[in-house]
Amino acid sequence: MSKKVFPKDPQEAAWLFDLARKRRPAVPSSEMQSLMEAEPHQEPVRVTHLVTKFEIPIKEALACLEDWELEIVLLLAFEQLSLRVAGRILGIPKTTLARRRDAIYAKMRKELETNEEIQEHLSNGSKWSNST
Repeated sequence: MSKKVFPKDPQEAAWLFDLARKRRPAVPSSEMQSLMEAEPHQEPVRVTHLVTKFEIPIKEALACLEDWELEIVLLLAFEQLSLRVAGRILGIPKTTLARRRDAIYAKMRKELETNEEIQEHLSNGSKWSNST
């Protein structure tokens, strides 16, 4: 049985990114982008900027990550790819990717727990799952 080879060229893997985009469509950042991405004869998506009180601390926690760590977070958390598919894209085994993911999330959790708003949220009895 021949071994399946995952394409290394991003152009060959465009179908994979299209599939991920369909599963989790990106929210347009502006009215113009919303208008440009709308299908013909369809109403563009209304852009509302809802700033939560946790948006800034999360952005700060993401900013403290290195480039390779951020790439892993983007593939797993935002694109919601599986460990196997993300591992193929990055060229590393899925078990190694899982260990790196856990270390990255622990680093982010440590960074977030130092924030006052997050501590206040936790002290009010709200529970966060350990599988974030």
